[in-house]
Amino acid sequence: MRTTSEETAPLIKNDQCGIQENRDCASGKKWRLVIIEPIMLLYTFAEIGLIPITQQYLYSRFGNTSYLQNSSQCSENTSNPHQKEIDYMQEETSKWSQYIEIAYSIPAFILVPVIGTFVDTAGRRVALLVPCFFALLQSIFLSVIIYFHLPVHCLVFVKLLQGIGSWEVVLMVVYTLLSDTTKPSERAIRMTIAQGIYIVSSAASEAAVGFWIQNSGYLYSCICMAALLGLNWLYVYLLVPETLDLEVVPGDRTASLKCSCIQRIRSLATVLRQNENGRRVRIIVLNILYFLCVFPTNAYLSIIILLAMDTPLCWGPLKIGIYQAAHALILPAMSITGIKIFKFCLSEMSMSCIGIVSNMTSFIVLYLIKTGWGMYLACAVNGFSMMTVAIYRAMLSKIVESHERGKIFALVALVEAVCGLIATPSINAVYRTTVSYAPRTVFLMDFSIVILALFFVILYVCHERRLRHSVNDHNEKES
Repeated sequence: MRTTSEETAPLIKNDQCGIQENRDCASGKKWRLVIIEPIMLLYTFAEIGLIPITQQYLYSRFGNTSYLQNSSQCSENTSNPHQKEIDYMQEETSKWSQYIEIAYSIPAFILVPVIGTFVDTAGRRVALLVPCFFALLQSIFLSVIIYFHLPVHCLVFVKLLQGIGSWEVVLMVVYTLLSDTTKPSERAIRMTIAQGIYIVSSAASEAAVGFWIQNSGYLYSCICMAALLGLNWLYVYLLVPETLDLEVVPGDRTASLKCSCIQRIRSLATVLRQNENGRRVRIIVLNILYFLCVFPTNAYLSIIILLAMDTPLCWGPLKIGIYQAAHALILPAMSITGIKIFKFCLSEMSMSCIGIVSNMTSFIVLYLIKTGWGMYLACAVNGFSMMTVAIYRAMLSKIVESHERGKIFALVALVEAVCGLIATPSINAVYRTTVSYAPRTVFLMDFSIVILALFFVILYVCHERRLRHSVNDHNEKES
C-alpha cells in the first residue's frame, strides 16, 4: 500500500520528472503533460458522429430511394403500402443493427481486459495509439462502403474495426494518463474537465452531423469524421508523452508482454481474492448494479432514432441531430448537478436510487407519449440516470487499494463490454419482433430490467448494515 506522501504525488513528478519526462524537461516540453484533454474532444466528436451516420445510412439502404428524400412520406395509415415499406425498413435496420453491434462488442469484450493489463507493461502511448488507429480505419472503410454502395454486410467488418478502437478502451487509457500526470487533489478537476469536454463535444457532434447529413449527405459527413480521427491519431503520436517508466516496471516485463489474453483476463479476478470487510460481495453487487443500469442504455439511442424516423414523428436527420444534441447535454449536466447538490444530504446509494427511478420514469414516458414533446420530456425526466454510473465507479474505486484501481476500472469496462454483447442483440430482437404492432414494447423490457437494480440496492444496503453491526459487536467485545 502506498504511503500518504507517495499518494499525494503524481506518477510523473515535476521535480524529478522520470525517464520520459526527463527528456521533455531537457527539451522544454513540460507542457505536453497537460494536453491530454484534446483527445477527448477529437475522438468523441468523430466517434459520436459516426453513430447517426451509420444508423441512418443503414436505414436508407432498405428503402427504394434515399431516406432523406422519403422522410416526408410517413403515413399514419398502417394499411398504406408505403407504411408497410417503412415497417420493413425498420425490421431490417433493427436486424442489421443487431448484427453489427455484436461485431463491435466481441473485439471490445476481448480487448478491454487485455489492454487494461497491457497498459501497465507496454506503456500508455501504445495502448492509446492502437485503438485510435483502428477507429481511423473504421471511418475510412465506412466512407468506401458509402461511396461504392457496397453490400450492407460490409458494415459488419467496419464494426469489427470499431470494436478494436472502442470508446471503452480509449476512455480507460485517457483516464489512466490523467491519473499518471496529476496529484489526487487535482485529479477530480481534470477528470471533470474531461467529462465536460465529452459533453460539449458529443452535443456539438450530434447537431453538426444532423445538419451535414441533411445538406451534404452521408459520404461527406463520414469523410469529415475520418479527417478528425486522422488528426486525433497524429495528435496522440506526436504530442502525447509516455507516462509509464518502462525501465522500472515490476517483474519480468518481457514475460508479461507475452501473456495470453486468457491470462490477462484472469488477472482481473485478483481483485476478488480478498474478502476483508466484505469487499468481495461489495465489488460483485456493485458490478451487477452497474450492469443493470447500463444494460438498457446500450441500444437506447439506436431505437430512439428508428422510432423518430417512423410514424407519427417522421423526423429527418436535422431534427434527430437536435434531439441527440439535447440528450447529450441534458443527461450529463443534470447528473453532475444532481451529485453536487444531493451529496450534502444523501448517501451515495440514496443518490443512485434517484438515478434508477429517473431512468424508470423515462421509459414509462417513452412508452405512453408518442409525440415530439414527449421525446424531450422523457429526456428531461431521464436527466439524473447518469448519476448511477458515476456513483458506482466512485464506490468501487474506494473499496480497493490504490495499486488495484487499474484492474477495478478494467473490470468495470469488461462489464460494459459484456453488457453491450448481450443487451444490443436482445433489445434489437424485441424491437424487430414488435415493430409492426407495438414498437414501444421494448421500453417495458428496459423498465423491468431497471427494477431489478432496486432489488440489488436493497441487498447492498442490508449487507452494509450487517457489516456495521458485526464491527460494532466486535468493538464492544474488545472494550
